[in-house]
Amino acid sequence: MALIVVAAIACGSSSPPPPSGPSGPSGPTAPVTPYIYATVLTQAGGSIPPYFDFLQEVSVCADGYQCKTPVSDATVTVNGAPLEYDSTGGAYFGVYRVAEGSVVTVQVTIGTNVYTASGTQFTTPPTVTAPDAGDLWLASNANNITWTGGTPTDGANYFAQVSTFDSNGFHQVFPATPQSGEIPITSTSATIPSGTLPTGTDFAVLVGIVSAGATLQNAGGIAIPDAGTGSGLWFGILAPTVGVSTQ
Repeated sequence: MALIVVAAIACGSSSPPPPSGPSGPSGPTAPVTPYIYATVLTQAGGSIPPYFDFLQEVSVCADGYQCKTPVSDATVTVNGAPLEYDSTGGAYFGVYRVAEGSVVTVQVTIGTNVYTASGTQFTTPPTVTAPDAGDLWLASNANNITWTGGTPTDGANYFAQVSTFDSNGFHQVFPATPQSGEIPITSTSATIPSGTLPTGTDFAVLVGIVSAGATLQNAGGIAIPDAGTGSGLWFGILAPTVGVSTQ
């Protein structure tokens, strides 16, 4: 179950309200053993990253990683704040601000069954050293994204992505879908091959540090007791978005 892109969600606050009941409409009968894939993001400066349009995403599935049968009638919370079910994305989304280095608890309730996992958000994002905001890239050339830092690094990968906005909303242009955008923690750069980007276009560059496997939700992560095999909780912290354009 990879991270899902949805339409923009209204921005939440840094002090989310308490849960107010089930977070999704009626849906399939609750499975005996659900599969749960949860990712919690933070972006420096308190923004919501473009292309994702969320900070929390939890998929609850009756049939495993492909999630062709999402469970839409669960109650899903992050640190007690309810996530809303999105029928288009087939998952639960939120935009609550999670502080750097804070402990996070994700809880999924289906009927009388409760599934809980906790972990700690990353403490600092990478610092993007190239490009600078407002840079003009030559689309006919290879273009580099570079960065430093980001902690902690144990069990982590870096993440680099370029997205753009058109009549269909934000969509990823680098790396080519369905590549994850994760980069080994020993590397601090990514190269966009020449000819990858269209000319005369504005782009959003995202760089972060994430739990290994976070973007495809297919490896690693913090295990969720009693949930299906492969279920997990992943984290990520992103540097502020850098805007560039091409010619």
